Amino acid sequence: MSARRPLRTARPLAARLSVVGFGATVAIGLVLMAAAPTKADRPGADPLAQDAARGLVAAGLDPADPAGPCAGFPYQLETPSGEIACSHGPDPAPAGIDVRTPQALSQRAAGGVAAEAAAGGTVPCVGDGASGMRVQAIYAIVAGLPSRYAQVAPMVRGWAGQVDSVIRSSAAQTSGQRHVRWIHDEGCRPVVAQAVLSVGAVTDLGQMMGELQGLGFDRPDRRYLVWFDGANALCGVAVSMVDDSPGQDNENNGVPTGIVHFGRVDEACWGRGAPNSLVEAHELMHTIGAVQFSSPNSSSVQVAPGQWDIYGHCVDEYETMCYDDGTPKPIVVRCPSSNERFLDCGHDAYFNTRPASGSYLATHWNSAMSAFLVRVDPYGGFIDVSGSPFRGDIAWIRAAGITGGCSADQERYCPKASVTREQMASFLSRALVLPTTTRDFFTDDNTSIHEAAINRLAAAGITGGCRPGWFCPKGTVTREQMASFLARALHLPSTSKDVFSDDDASAHEGDINRLAASGITGGCAPGRYCPRSVVTREQMAAFLHRAFD
Repeated sequence: MSARRPLRTARPLAARLSVVGFGATVAIGLVLMAAAPTKADRPGADPLAQDAARGLVAAGLDPADPAGPCAGFPYQLETPSGEIACSHGPDPAPAGIDVRTPQALSQRAAGGVAAEAAAGGTVPCVGDGASGMRVQAIYAIVAGLPSRYAQVAPMVRGWAGQVDSVIRSSAAQTSGQRHVRWIHDEGCRPVVAQAVLSVGAVTDLGQMMGELQGLGFDRPDRRYLVWFDGANALCGVAVSMVDDSPGQDNENNGVPTGIVHFGRVDEACWGRGAPNSLVEAHELMHTIGAVQFSSPNSSSVQVAPGQWDIYGHCVDEYETMCYDDGTPKPIVVRCPSSNERFLDCGHDAYFNTRPASGSYLATHWNSAMSAFLVRVDPYGGFIDVSGSPFRGDIAWIRAAGITGGCSADQERYCPKASVTREQMASFLSRALVLPTTTRDFFTDDNTSIHEAAINRLAAAGITGGCRPGWFCPKGTVTREQMASFLARALHLPSTSKDVFSDDDASAHEGDINRLAASGITGGCAPGRYCPRSVVTREQMAAFLHRAFD
């Protein structure tokens, strides 16, 4: 990093925490699952005097210089590009796990540990699956070892779904909705990238960061969650910035920082089943800024005005981010053990979808507001239709390939927007799978991106335009016009029944009655069709769903 970046905190800190952005220095927290070393193992202790069975290895860390940029942290490391990264140090694996002897994949499946993962594999679709802030799943293998990508990738997709479930369920505790913005394919399956890392990357986190950069996994609008196969050295580890400022430009939120924001889970800790806390969820939450030093119930300790010893977790059990990480603060039980798999026991430290005005999470960084999470329940991949009464219809036409939405990233449908005649042409052309035509029927649609669909509609006899030689592509579609379009497209039979009382003067009355007799419309109100009202995009979805399902 060549530019000097300002300190990113909600309140001024003294020089001891001025570790975020001095020249090539970057402050991160490399934080692991389960309990951290005791205070006696903090700065000054030999980081090699550790327990390999529990994942306590040097990991490329050196004791932090108390007069240097990582003052306040126990350890530091240097990345291959020369940046100094700060860490609270390696943590032991949960009780009963020896990171050196992971469970065989066949045993995981047979024992039900990965049953949900193997059977699942999808996550909520969000837009085109790639645009904007995203979380990338990575299967990493140690160079020289045989890849098990084919066997592990489906499990990774399932565990990604479990991470989403943890965040969704946690958001529901504060009456909100949240989902992870995974990179996914058209079938809503997380895309699992593959990375071959060196033996050195197993126990040297700085080297691992450099190798990820070399492979192109260094985008600031990405968080990388790595399932490391063959490493068998750690349980979990992640990068987190020291920045408790509340804005969307928080350094945990996708702004350029010059480092790779990754979480890593070694094989022994993959996909721990409920009710245990999910290591993958724990590490992902670190990459989006949980838990900040200043938050209520933080395990970090203020040792002087503006000076902190950074531990990186919280002390109010039970929940995913809190445990005895070596902090001198006492652990306090505030929630039942059944909450162990979920986030922020008191909804006051790092995750709350509806923080009270003036509360800590309303005035400091709140990971529930991360741009790497979508704040609604997506329907059909769209994030703006959850309040629409036609959201099920919208999801159906998306799945049928009839619409890609109204935005380039395919995340928005614009349900309340009016349907134009050119848009309607594309809707119907896709729904009917109309053949192409070389004939150009109209003179006023040459600049329309929907021109080909318009010509297909004309060739099929579904439209004759708005007047001779004109289609009026930007004109809006009324409900009576929609009736005629659909009646012609579906070749609906005539009917003698007059269904509505407000369409007697309409030239489209016969088509309106055909639509009603076929069950495609019930009108806009009892006995009324509202023929001259403009069709909205959500109403169009309902028309098409009923017509073509």
